[in-house]
Amino acid sequence: MNKEQNCVAKTFAGLETILADELTALQAKNVKVLNRAVSFSCNKETLYRINLRSRFAISVLVEWANFWARDEENFYKEMKKVNWDDFLSTEKTFMIRTNVMNSKTFTHSQYIGLKAKDAIADFFFEKYQKRPDVNTDDPDVKIHVYINGNKVSVSLNSSGEPLFKRGYRITTGYAPINEVLAAGMIELSGWDGQQVFYDPMCGSGTILIEAAMKAHNIPPGMKRRFGFQTWLNYSPPLWEKVFKEETQKITDSEVTIYGSDKDGKVLQSARENISAAFVEDSVRVSRKNFFQEEWTKDEMPFMVFNPPYDKRLQNKDVVQFYKTIGDTLKFKYAGAEAWIISAHLDAMKRIGLRPSKKIKLYNGPLECRFCQYKLYKGSRKG
Repeated sequence: MNKEQNCVAKTFAGLETILADELTALQAKNVKVLNRAVSFSCNKETLYRINLRSRFAISVLVEWANFWARDEENFYKEMKKVNWDDFLSTEKTFMIRTNVMNSKTFTHSQYIGLKAKDAIADFFFEKYQKRPDVNTDDPDVKIHVYINGNKVSVSLNSSGEPLFKRGYRITTGYAPINEVLAAGMIELSGWDGQQVFYDPMCGSGTILIEAAMKAHNIPPGMKRRFGFQTWLNYSPPLWEKVFKEETQKITDSEVTIYGSDKDGKVLQSARENISAAFVEDSVRVSRKNFFQEEWTKDEMPFMVFNPPYDKRLQNKDVVQFYKTIGDTLKFKYAGAEAWIISAHLDAMKRIGLRPSKKIKLYNGPLECRFCQYKLYKGSRKG
């Protein structure tokens, strides 16, 4: 893969544009925004760099083969023509994921997956008299087969495990927010990495850690391995070069990143995760109640938070909870800026402050609103 290869980086809905900007900054070419994805082209070095550096991608797929298939048998024959031994061997394991759309010919994605597996196994057996094993839990190579109508696209997952698995999460709190989503929220908020940053309901600390990684320019993937490192064409010297270059870009920062939560147990989780991410010098957490905390008027923070929600709460309790958030912001945080994400769109209206911006995002399958509240002195509810 010394030449330019076509790739697709997957992401969450709402993060496509900032991912496209990030890929462009990382020297990707032919960048194009898609639905929950961005297509681009790059060489091997840039592929390594994107996996290490991307804060907003979930996975990076490298397009390996394209062909038209008339039927299942023709699909099998075309799959067998692919040069599978460029990156896979009989000593390695693989798995296949299939996705079929808009096709009258191919109607069962599971059957297509079996035909693809047979084609790969037979390719190796006919050439080497041995077959690679399938491993659906922890394969060396993840292969994606996408069929649209009769057009087949075969891609390799260069990331392996999803890129939101940064490697720093030791423990979790209740319903932790995804790392990629947290990084995207911080980017969309426009926080410059200089102003005091505050998450008043920090849970297990994900938003705080992602803020610290941005402030210090820490590569999100520096504590983990990637799928491309198991491919036959993997170049350790090239990876070492990329890793050294990118980790040398880590910077010192004097910014204060502060989190609080009233739950001591989840705060312990936050401290463990913050330590595992090596950002404990920048991030401070304490057990405090947001509704009772006081800030000086000359040091109002930049806030990004994800209010907790207990499904056992009655509707009136949710309404009161969000109303109290709004009252607290109005009376205690004049001059600050707050960004709040929530899947409870009705409850968000109870905050009672007019949002300056509303961005539609998804936390897993849940549709959310990410709202900006500029708390000018004398902010009025309504």
